[in-house]
Amino acid sequence: MSPQDPWVQVSEVLRLIRTGEAQTRPEIADATRLGRNVVTLRIQAAQELGLVRPSGDQRSRGGRAAEVWELSGCAGTIAVGMVAENHLRVALADLRLQVIEDRRIPWDRLGEQEATCERIAEEMDALLAVHPTPQLWGVGLGVLAPVDFDSGRNADPVTAATASPRWPRGFDFRAWFVQRMQVPVWVDSVSNLMALGASVEADAPDDLIAVRMEQGVGSGIVSRGALHRGADWIAGEINHVTVKEDPERICLCGRAGCLDSFAGSWAIELDASKAISQGRVTSLSKISPRPLTADDVVAAAESGDIVSVEIVLRAAEAVGKALATVVTWFNPRRVVIFSYTHLTLPTNREV
Repeated sequence: MSPQDPWVQVSEVLRLIRTGEAQTRPEIADATRLGRNVVTLRIQAAQELGLVRPSGDQRSRGGRAAEVWELSGCAGTIAVGMVAENHLRVALADLRLQVIEDRRIPWDRLGEQEATCERIAEEMDALLAVHPTPQLWGVGLGVLAPVDFDSGRNADPVTAATASPRWPRGFDFRAWFVQRMQVPVWVDSVSNLMALGASVEADAPDDLIAVRMEQGVGSGIVSRGALHRGADWIAGEINHVTVKEDPERICLCGRAGCLDSFAGSWAIELDASKAISQGRVTSLSKISPRPLTADDVVAAAESGDIVSVEIVLRAAEAVGKALATVVTWFNPRRVVIFSYTHLTLPTNREV
C-alpha cells in the first residue's frame, strides 16, 4: 500500500495517538501533513472500528481547544507468552496494553519445544475462556534465544557452541502458533521485548539498553526509538563478551572468561557449590539436600554471609565491566536492568 492509501493513513493516525506523539486533529495534521478534513475522516474510520475514542479532555495551543483522542482497548485482546528458565508467563491484554489477567506456570520441560508451545497455548485458551470478549486479535511470544524476526524462527547464536540444547536452531515458533491460535503472531527474544517495553514508558529516552540477568546475561538495544536487532539478529548478546582472561572460568560455550561464566545464575550456583566443597564456612552448606540456587546465594549475601557476598560482588563487577564498555560505544541515555533472580542492586552500583 502507498502512503496515500487511506488505511496506511489510518494506521499512522493510530500510531500517533497510541504513542502520544499527536492526539488532537491539529497535532495529527501537523505530524502527518494531511489536511484537517482528511484527518477527520481517518479518525472517524478508526472510531467506527472501535479503535479510538475521545478521552474527554481538550487541549489548546492558544486558540480554540481541540478534542483529545485516545486508543480504545475494547476492540480486541492480545495473548502474550514468555518462556523463562523455570517457568512460563502467559497473559491477556487489551489493545491499550492493559493486562486483563497474568499467570505464572512452573515449567521444566524447555527441551521439548512443541510441548512448551502447547502448554502456553493451553493457558491462552484458558484465559480466553474466562474472558471471551472481545475477540483475540493476535499473539506475542518471547523466547530465550535470538530470533530471526522476519521468519519467526530462533536464530543462530553468537557462536555455534552457545546454541541452547533446549532450543535447537530453526524452530518455527510463528508458524506453530499461527496454526494453533489462528491469529497473527509476533515472536522475539525476551531481551528485545524487555527493551521494547522499557522504550514505551512515558519518560523513556530514544536510546537505551535493557539488560536481562537470568540463567545467562542478555540485552536488548533501542536506538533512535527503534529496536536494533543487528544483521544476524544477535545484537545485544553480551553474555559471551570476555570480561577477564581466566582459565578457571570456562563458559558453557567452551571459552574462558565470558560474562556468563561470572554472572549467569549457573555460574553463581557453581561458585557456591565449589566454596562448600572446599570447606569454606558459609550458611549455604545448610541448604542441602535440595539443589542450591542463585536466589539462595543472594539471600545469604543479604544476610551477611561472607562467601555469598564475595560471589555476588564478583558477578556484579563482571556485569559492570561489560556494561561500561557497552555504554562507551553505544552511548545510551539509560540502562535498564531486569533480574528475576539475582544481582540487581549490586550490579546497579557497579554500573
